[in-house]
Amino acid sequence: MSGESRFGSARGRIAGWAGVTISTLLATLWSLWGIFENFHEGWYHRELWPNVQLMFDQYLSVPLCIMLGSAVAITRPRLGALAYLLFAAFAAWEFHSAPGQAWLFFIAAPLLALALLSWCADVRPRRVALWIALGLPLVTMTVAAAPNAWRVAHRVDDGSREARLIVGNEVELVWAPAGPGWPEDGLSWEQALDRCRRLSADGRTLADQPLDIWRLPTVEELIASSVRHGQNAGGRWNDRAQRATFQVTPDKEAPLWDPHSKVIYWWTSSETADGKALRVAFNGHVMPVPKHVGWGYLGFRAVRSTAIAKP
Repeated sequence: MSGESRFGSARGRIAGWAGVTISTLLATLWSLWGIFENFHEGWYHRELWPNVQLMFDQYLSVPLCIMLGSAVAITRPRLGALAYLLFAAFAAWEFHSAPGQAWLFFIAAPLLALALLSWCADVRPRRVALWIALGLPLVTMTVAAAPNAWRVAHRVDDGSREARLIVGNEVELVWAPAGPGWPEDGLSWEQALDRCRRLSADGRTLADQPLDIWRLPTVEELIASSVRHGQNAGGRWNDRAQRATFQVTPDKEAPLWDPHSKVIYWWTSSETADGKALRVAFNGHVMPVPKHVGWGYLGFRAVRSTAIAKP
């Protein structure tokens, strides 16, 4: 069925190019977000293939679906409308538990609008539309991925997950070894506090009663101990402004972080006036978080003074 028999060639082309514009913008924005998130909270596996699979499954699936819908909608408008409807239904099912129903406003609703536009579209010239709808998001992915991939590929990791004495910015602390005081999974602030209190002197076991040898670091201590390429990052915490500044942006590197852990945030003992606790990302970003949350990527690493004999 031609564009004129549906809504007239002029109206069909307006609808078609409106759909191309919206889909290109959405795919580009989601590509940018997906790449940044992929190299922020993803890309932690030791092998290449699991990282690539995670990138496409979790971080680039939305822009790729939009791009696929665009390609179909440009060449087969009504089939493209059905494709958009299927993607919208999948988004509603996949992201129905997202906080604030964000899936509705950022994924499902735009896809429904694209389905409507595609149903009455007549895109000409199609080759130009395809280049725009597919080319711009792909270029965005590539340009955004290059510096982040380079950064992640050059992270420093000495392979040691033992207790470490880290000195920097007038802060000297022993950081717990991998285990109950430095877990691979997330847990709540209260659980982290409890573990710190019951952690044995060597940091490898939990006692039945509080020992109070270890504790959570303060936000000032964690910021001051942050590193980049084996050197202290020169971090300082401004309590009045509630933000950290660095001479160089820290990264998820040894000896402080495990580059191959999914944990990218750590709890601190620092609390806010509204009853939240401050968590710090590997790149030094600080944010107040409700104490009860136990996200898998929000963990902790216990610290103690050097007064006790080194483990």
